[in-house]
Amino acid sequence: MGDACNFKYIQECKKIGITIAFYYFESKFMKIAIIWASNWVWLETVKRALERWHEVVSLSRSIEALPQDSHLQIIKGSVLDPSILSSVILWVDVVLVTLWTGMNMKSTTLYTDAAQTIIDVWNKNGLETPCIIVTWFGAWNSQQYQWFFIRNIMKLMLWAIYKNKTQMEEILSNKLKKYEFVRPWMLTAKGRTENYKIIVDYTKDMKVWSISRADVADYLVKEAEQLKNLGKYPALTN
Repeated sequence: MGDACNFKYIQECKKIGITIAFYYFESKFMKIAIIWASNWVWLETVKRALERWHEVVSLSRSIEALPQDSHLQIIKGSVLDPSILSSVILWVDVVLVTLWTGMNMKSTTLYTDAAQTIIDVWNKNGLETPCIIVTWFGAWNSQQYQWFFIRNIMKLMLWAIYKNKTQMEEILSNKLKKYEFVRPWMLTAKGRTENYKIIVDYTKDMKVWSISRADVADYLVKEAEQLKNLGKYPALTN
Protein backbone atom coordinates (compact mmCIF):
# COMPACT_ATOMS: atom_id res chain seq x y z
CA MET A 1 0.00 0.00 0.00
CA GLY A 2 2.82 2.33 0.95
CA ASP A 3 4.71 1.65 -2.27
CA ALA A 4 1.56 2.30 -4.30
CA CYS A 5 1.02 5.62 -2.54
CA ASN A 6 4.64 6.61 -3.09
CA PHE A 7 4.41 5.73 -6.79
CA LYS A 8 1.23 7.78 -7.18
CA TYR A 9 2.84 10.69 -5.35
CA ILE A 10 5.89 10.58 -7.66
CA GLN A 11 3.69 10.46 -10.74
CA GLU A 12 1.71 13.50 -9.56
CA CYS A 13 4.93 15.41 -8.89
CA LYS A 14 6.12 14.61 -12.39
CA LYS A 15 2.85 15.92 -13.83
CA ILE A 16 3.18 19.13 -11.84
CA GLY A 17 6.79 19.51 -12.95
CA ILE A 18 5.86 19.05 -16.59
CA THR A 19 3.03 21.57 -16.23
CA ILE A 20 5.34 24.13 -14.61
CA ALA A 21 7.96 23.58 -17.34
CA PHE A 22 5.31 23.96 -20.03
CA TYR A 23 4.07 27.28 -18.66
CA TYR A 24 7.65 28.47 -18.16
CA PHE A 25 8.59 27.87 -21.76
CA GLU A 26 5.20 29.02 -23.03
CA SER A 27 5.79 32.34 -21.28
CA LYS A 28 9.01 32.73 -23.31
CA PHE A 29 7.22 32.38 -26.62
CA MET A 30 5.97 35.59 -28.16
CA LYS A 31 3.78 36.79 -30.97
CA ILE A 32 5.89 38.97 -33.23
CA ALA A 33 4.76 41.09 -36.18
CA ILE A 34 7.38 41.52 -38.91
CA ILE A 35 6.70 44.24 -41.45
CA TRP A 36 8.46 44.43 -44.80
CA ALA A 37 8.66 46.65 -47.83
CA SER A 38 11.36 45.14 -50.04
CA ASN A 39 14.30 43.33 -48.50
CA TRP A 40 15.76 40.03 -47.39
CA VAL A 41 16.26 41.07 -43.76
CA TRP A 42 12.51 40.56 -43.42
CA LEU A 43 12.71 36.96 -44.68
CA GLU A 44 15.68 36.10 -42.48
CA THR A 45 13.87 37.61 -39.49
CA VAL A 46 10.75 35.55 -40.14
CA LYS A 47 12.85 32.38 -40.32
CA ARG A 48 14.81 33.23 -37.18
CA ALA A 49 11.68 33.99 -35.16
CA LEU A 50 10.16 30.67 -36.20
CA GLU A 51 13.37 28.85 -35.30
CA ARG A 52 13.07 30.30 -31.81
CA TRP A 53 9.49 29.01 -31.49
CA HIS A 54 7.64 32.32 -31.74
CA GLU A 55 4.29 32.95 -33.36
CA VAL A 56 4.89 35.23 -36.32
CA VAL A 57 2.60 37.54 -38.27
CA SER A 58 4.23 38.69 -41.51
CA LEU A 59 3.02 41.72 -43.45
CA SER A 60 4.64 41.96 -46.87
CA ARG A 61 3.97 42.93 -50.44
CA SER A 62 5.24 39.57 -51.66
CA ILE A 63 4.69 36.20 -49.99
CA GLU A 64 6.26 33.72 -52.42
CA ALA A 65 9.55 33.32 -50.53
CA LEU A 66 7.96 32.66 -47.14
CA PRO A 67 8.25 29.22 -45.55
CA GLN A 68 5.22 27.09 -44.78
CA ASP A 69 4.81 26.91 -41.02
CA SER A 70 1.84 26.47 -38.69
CA HIS A 71 3.23 29.25 -36.48
CA LEU A 72 3.35 31.75 -39.34
CA GLN A 73 0.39 33.93 -40.29
CA ILE A 74 0.89 35.53 -43.69
CA ILE A 75 -0.80 38.79 -44.66
CA LYS A 76 -0.16 40.29 -48.09
CA GLY A 77 -0.40 44.05 -48.17
CA SER A 78 1.32 47.35 -47.49
CA VAL A 79 2.48 48.96 -44.28
CA LEU A 80 0.98 52.17 -45.69
CA ASP A 81 -2.56 50.74 -45.41
CA PRO A 82 -3.83 51.60 -41.88
CA SER A 83 -6.55 48.94 -41.86
CA ILE A 84 -4.13 46.16 -42.82
CA LEU A 85 -1.48 47.38 -40.39
CA SER A 86 -4.08 47.44 -37.59
CA SER A 87 -5.07 43.84 -38.30
CA VAL A 88 -1.42 42.81 -38.04
CA ILE A 89 -0.29 44.52 -34.86
CA LEU A 90 -3.26 44.63 -32.49
CA TRP A 91 -2.57 41.33 -30.72
CA VAL A 92 1.22 41.04 -30.89
CA ASP A 93 3.87 41.53 -28.21
CA VAL A 94 6.36 43.42 -30.36
CA VAL A 95 6.59 44.84 -33.88
CA LEU A 96 9.71 44.60 -36.06
CA VAL A 97 9.83 47.03 -38.98
CA THR A 98 12.33 46.06 -41.70
CA LEU A 99 11.69 48.64 -44.41
CA TRP A 100 14.53 48.81 -46.90
CA THR A 101 15.13 50.18 -50.37
CA GLY A 102 18.62 48.76 -50.68
CA MET A 103 21.09 50.79 -52.74
CA ASN A 104 18.33 52.47 -54.74
CA MET A 105 19.45 56.09 -55.10
CA LYS A 106 16.07 57.51 -56.04
CA SER A 107 14.32 59.90 -53.68
CA THR A 108 11.58 58.26 -51.62
CA THR A 109 9.02 59.04 -48.94
CA LEU A 110 8.51 55.38 -48.02
CA TYR A 111 10.05 55.72 -44.58
CA THR A 112 8.22 58.86 -43.52
CA ASP A 113 4.94 57.62 -44.99
CA ALA A 114 5.32 54.37 -43.06
CA ALA A 115 6.24 56.27 -39.88
CA GLN A 116 3.11 58.40 -40.10
CA THR A 117 0.92 55.35 -40.71
CA ILE A 118 2.45 53.61 -37.69
CA ILE A 119 1.83 56.67 -35.51
CA ASP A 120 -1.77 56.94 -36.71
CA VAL A 121 -2.48 53.26 -36.01
CA TRP A 122 -0.78 53.34 -32.59
CA ASN A 123 -2.72 56.46 -31.57
CA LYS A 124 -6.06 55.26 -32.89
CA ASN A 125 -5.80 51.99 -30.97
CA GLY A 126 -4.09 53.36 -27.86
CA LEU A 127 -1.12 51.05 -28.32
CA GLU A 128 2.14 50.96 -26.39
CA THR A 129 3.51 47.94 -28.24
CA PRO A 130 7.32 48.08 -28.54
CA CYS A 131 8.44 48.89 -32.07
CA ILE A 132 11.94 47.96 -33.26
CA ILE A 133 12.84 49.61 -36.57
CA VAL A 134 15.73 48.85 -38.89
CA THR A 135 17.23 52.03 -40.33
CA TRP A 136 20.82 52.66 -41.39
CA PHE A 137 24.08 53.66 -39.77
CA GLY A 138 24.51 57.20 -41.04
CA ALA A 139 20.94 58.32 -40.41
CA TRP A 140 20.27 61.25 -38.12
CA ASN A 141 22.82 61.63 -35.29
CA SER A 142 24.94 58.64 -36.39
CA GLN A 143 26.20 60.44 -39.49
CA GLN A 144 28.91 62.25 -37.54
CA TYR A 145 30.39 58.88 -36.50
CA GLN A 146 30.94 57.63 -40.04
CA TRP A 147 34.40 57.89 -41.51
CA PHE A 148 34.85 61.14 -43.40
CA PHE A 149 35.34 59.41 -46.76
CA ILE A 150 32.36 57.09 -46.31
CA ARG A 151 30.15 59.94 -45.06
CA ASN A 152 30.83 62.02 -48.13
CA ILE A 153 30.35 59.12 -50.54
CA MET A 154 27.01 58.36 -48.93
CA LYS A 155 25.97 61.99 -49.13
CA LEU A 156 26.80 62.00 -52.81
CA MET A 157 25.08 58.73 -53.70
CA LEU A 158 22.33 58.12 -51.17
CA TRP A 159 21.56 61.46 -49.56
CA ALA A 160 17.82 61.30 -50.36
CA ILE A 161 17.51 57.89 -48.68
CA TYR A 162 19.48 58.97 -45.62
CA LYS A 163 17.36 62.09 -45.32
CA ASN A 164 14.09 60.17 -45.39
CA LYS A 165 15.34 57.60 -42.88
CA THR A 166 16.45 60.43 -40.61
CA GLN A 167 12.99 61.96 -40.82
CA MET A 168 11.45 58.58 -39.99
CA GLU A 169 13.60 58.27 -36.87
CA GLU A 170 12.63 61.78 -35.77
CA ILE A 171 8.91 61.16 -36.27
CA LEU A 172 8.79 57.81 -34.48
CA SER A 173 11.11 58.74 -31.61
CA ASN A 174 8.98 61.79 -30.87
CA LYS A 175 5.65 59.94 -30.95
CA LEU A 176 6.18 56.33 -29.83
CA LYS A 177 6.58 55.49 -26.16
CA LYS A 178 8.56 52.31 -26.79
CA TYR A 179 10.91 52.34 -29.76
CA GLU A 180 14.36 51.23 -30.86
CA PHE A 181 16.27 51.99 -34.05
CA VAL A 182 18.68 49.31 -35.26
CA ARG A 183 21.45 50.64 -37.48
CA PRO A 184 23.42 48.23 -39.65
CA TRP A 185 25.38 49.65 -42.55
CA MET A 186 26.43 47.35 -45.40
CA LEU A 187 24.39 44.12 -45.54
CA THR A 188 25.80 40.87 -46.91
CA ALA A 189 24.29 37.52 -47.89
CA LYS A 190 26.61 35.52 -45.61
CA GLY A 191 25.16 33.09 -43.07
CA ARG A 192 24.39 33.68 -39.42
CA THR A 193 27.40 33.78 -37.10
CA GLU A 194 25.83 35.22 -33.91
CA ASN A 195 29.24 36.79 -33.48
CA TYR A 196 28.64 40.47 -34.11
CA LYS A 197 29.09 43.73 -32.25
CA ILE A 198 26.23 45.76 -30.80
CA ILE A 199 27.39 49.36 -30.33
CA VAL A 200 25.07 51.47 -28.19
CA ASP A 201 27.53 54.09 -26.99
CA TYR A 202 28.95 55.81 -30.06
CA THR A 203 32.54 57.10 -30.15
CA LYS A 204 34.57 58.94 -32.78
CA ASP A 205 36.86 55.94 -33.32
CA MET A 206 34.06 53.38 -33.73
CA LYS A 207 34.01 51.27 -36.89
CA VAL A 208 30.79 50.02 -38.43
CA TRP A 209 31.34 47.79 -41.42
CA SER A 210 29.36 45.00 -42.99
CA ILE A 211 27.07 42.51 -41.30
CA SER A 212 25.02 39.67 -42.74
CA ARG A 213 21.27 39.96 -43.07
CA ALA A 214 21.02 36.76 -41.05
CA ASP A 215 22.91 38.33 -38.14
CA VAL A 216 20.71 41.43 -38.25
CA ALA A 217 17.71 39.10 -38.08
CA ASP A 218 19.28 37.25 -35.15
CA TYR A 219 19.67 40.51 -33.25
CA LEU A 220 16.13 41.65 -34.02
CA VAL A 221 14.51 38.47 -32.71
CA LYS A 222 16.67 38.25 -29.59
CA GLU A 223 16.08 41.94 -28.88
CA ALA A 224 12.34 41.38 -29.28
CA GLU A 225 12.62 38.74 -26.57
CA GLN A 226 14.65 40.84 -24.13
CA LEU A 227 14.04 44.51 -25.03
CA LYS A 228 17.42 45.52 -23.63
CA ASN A 229 17.91 48.58 -25.81
CA LEU A 230 14.53 50.28 -25.95
CA GLY A 231 14.92 54.01 -26.53
CA LYS A 232 18.38 53.47 -28.01
CA TYR A 233 20.02 53.33 -31.45
CA PRO A 234 22.29 50.27 -31.54
CA ALA A 235 24.68 49.99 -34.50
CA LEU A 236 25.42 46.46 -35.69
CA THR A 237 28.67 45.31 -37.27
CA ASN A 238 30.87 42.23 -37.61
